[in-house]
Amino acid sequence: MKNIIVRMRGGLGNQLFIYAYARAIQERNKNAKILLDLRGYKKFKLRSFDLSFFSLNSYVGNFKTSDISNLGNIIYTCTRKLYQVLFYINREVFKKNNKLLNLPFFKFGFLYNGNDYMGLSTIPDKKNVYVFGYYQDKKYVDTVRSEIVKELRLKPKLSKKANEFKNQINSSTNSIAVSIRCGDDYKKLGWPLCSIKYYKKGIEYIQNKIPNADIYIYSDEIETVKKSFGFTDNVTYIEGCSGYESLYLMSLSNHFVIANSSFSWWGAYLSQNKNKIVVAPTFWYRNKKTKDTGLYSGQMVLIDN
Repeated sequence: MKNIIVRMRGGLGNQLFIYAYARAIQERNKNAKILLDLRGYKKFKLRSFDLSFFSLNSYVGNFKTSDISNLGNIIYTCTRKLYQVLFYINREVFKKNNKLLNLPFFKFGFLYNGNDYMGLSTIPDKKNVYVFGYYQDKKYVDTVRSEIVKELRLKPKLSKKANEFKNQINSSTNSIAVSIRCGDDYKKLGWPLCSIKYYKKGIEYIQNKIPNADIYIYSDEIETVKKSFGFTDNVTYIEGCSGYESLYLMSLSNHFVIANSSFSWWGAYLSQNKNKIVVAPTFWYRNKKTKDTGLYSGQMVLIDN
């Protein structure tokens, strides 16, 4: 295998899942290079490629169309679009398991997937393989956890504000990172947002086991949280930091109350505390419990959204 060509998508949490999958393939094919296809970020401006702020391994570069033949580019584009159409029809019309749809593509080196787990041993030995999907399954990530933790180092220096938060978190005897997802946009997309009751129960659960822990609040809408959630003692709001700084700061905490978001999942996963408590919502998706996803781990404490 020469190249692992990876179509990057979504925010930092999704980027990390996709990269981890490609990294897991690379570990099985030591001479393969990961080429990150970032063209989607030029077209869609809602998200930026924040993974670029982290050090990756030396066998990672950016994909250029000149890296493969003209025919290869045409096949790559057409198969990706075909997969998206078939995926939608299969899911919305026939209500079928998309895992069956993945198999024909996998056979020819097009590793197109939603979130269904496909074993790494099924990947064919092709000159180039193409990765397109989200791959939100800890079974992939766990195979390269030590490599990911070692390699993911922030390239830029922390801002003054972020550095102050870093020192504060590190000086806490015990800290709880609370990640709150807000917004009507998520509701419209069918995400079961976590309630104020969920967060307060999660914090209470950890505080009963770890009294006097300092609480650090992370949110995409921090002012809304300040007005609506009514947090009082030992609470610090993480604000004025970039997304990649927030993820780094979150990973420094000892314990976690996470939202049903890939960003907060990674904040907890990257923590080095072996005895961490991770509170997660019962439902990750509208019709799917966290326990039934590839994101669930036995150490999670599930509380109703």
